[in-house]
Amino acid sequence: MEALTDEHALRRGGCGRRDRRRRWLSDPASTERAGDGRDVDTSPTSTPAPTPVSTPQPLGDAQLEAGIVEAFTGPNGSIKLTFAVPDGWRGFGGSCVIPVTGTTAPDGMGICFGQVTAGLYSDPCHGSDGPADIPIGPTVDDLATALSQQTEYDSTTPTDVTLGGFSGKRMDLLLPSDVASCDLGSFTPWEGSIYAQGPDNRWHLWILDVEGTRVVVQTMDYPSTPADRRAELQTMLDSLEITP
Repeated sequence: MEALTDEHALRRGGCGRRDRRRRWLSDPASTERAGDGRDVDTSPTSTPAPTPVSTPQPLGDAQLEAGIVEAFTGPNGSIKLTFAVPDGWRGFGGSCVIPVTGTTAPDGMGICFGQVTAGLYSDPCHGSDGPADIPIGPTVDDLATALSQQTEYDSTTPTDVTLGGFSGKRMDLLLPSDVASCDLGSFTPWEGSIYAQGPDNRWHLWILDVEGTRVVVQTMDYPSTPADRRAELQTMLDSLEITP
């Protein structure tokens, strides 16, 4: 899968109320004289915030309205995921949601849903142009252990977690600072994954057992991604519902 860069993704944070009111009342450009002598307000009005959509939107490759989105993963798309997105996000490849501002360093981010079935690459920087060479078993622990044993990137110790009503393991992957020197400029941890979106990309993984099917929820950001933007990702996670 191609990187979720800005180019591909878009193809692929005074005065009190009384003072403000006084200035408005004294502004001659904001009123006109009506035919009966009354002053009529002609000052600009604010644009109302978009109303979140209530009907679920399918996750595809288009900009999303604020509201509920539904995606599918698992064998033959048998597992449905629904979650809420704020304004300013778009779909990518039917499996990721990314901000319209992009995923690249230093402050990009995104969230993806899917499976890891084909295996890991022992050299994600120079050996990821063919089949994966590290096989993995089918369970949550199999994948979490295999990721923890890799030496081409740092990882945190897997911990127990529940997300969307299903249990599993939670861990982070801390990808390298130098990814530009990789083959084709891509650092790809497992077969079929996106690749590192920039130097020091951080991947946050929830590896879940959904009635016997392993599902991976992945968010990504950087050390300098603003806290308020990361909070948008957390809102999506908090709203996630998984239906086998």
